[in-house]
Amino acid sequence: PEAREMIASVRASRLLNGFRATPPADSDALASTLAALSQMALHLEGEIAELDINPLTVLPQGRGVLALDCLVVKESANPEAKRE
Repeated sequence: PEAREMIASVRASRLLNGFRATPPADSDALASTLAALSQMALHLEGEIAELDINPLTVLPQGRGVLALDCLVVKESANPEAKRE
């Protein structure tokens, strides 16, 4: 539910419903991906300094999502990072 609320809060989220000749996007897969990333972040708390997925493409309904580029920086690999 929280992932769906996050998605709905973004102005561009209405594009997921399809527009012009574009079919509706797989918003279920997007919500599942956000929830899984959240769980991974909790599980790896203190081990990951950065996580960047850009872009994350949401495919047509029933086809999932596709991470075209991803960067994960381990905490130990970033000793210069400021700690709060």
